[in-house]
Amino acid sequence: GPATFFELSESTTQALESLGIFRVGPLLQPQPQETNEFEKAILRAIHWYSASVGQTEIENKFLNLLISIESLLTPREREPITNAIAEGVALVLGDDLENRRRLKKRMKELYSIRSGLSHGGSKDILESDLSHLQDIAGRLLVWAIKQVDGFKSHQELFDWIEAQKLS
Repeated sequence: GPATFFELSESTTQALESLGIFRVGPLLQPQPQETNEFEKAILRAIHWYSASVGQTEIENKFLNLLISIESLLTPREREPITNAIAEGVALVLGDDLENRRRLKKRMKELYSIRSGLSHGGSKDILESDLSHLQDIAGRLLVWAIKQVDGFKSHQELFDWIEAQKLS
């Protein structure tokens, strides 16, 4: 959108703090040897999320948001990516079994739209699909930023996801 004034008030600062925004700054310092795998994944996810904001075509916004999610949740193994992404989102963002099932199903639907876009199929993206994907990607990013001190590698994140599956 257009550039606007951004008032930095106490309430704005508190809102930014609650999102974990101030934890991102140190990751941007020019010390790549000190940035771990998980932090690099967060930075890639932020890059793709922010790239979606500047897109004018709904298809590009949609793809950028999915790439943001993939930056955090694509496993290194040859696990089917759709299922891995859907389960990762469900386990991170869902707070009970029913909510996790709903999120997993929804992510599979959204990923199906992505596959259609990428492979020349359907290009029908509803504003509600985009809005929902933006919400999921944003909440996932906030969660990941808040975990920046907890995980040092992608593998630690995937180990945590596996533990959630088995608990």
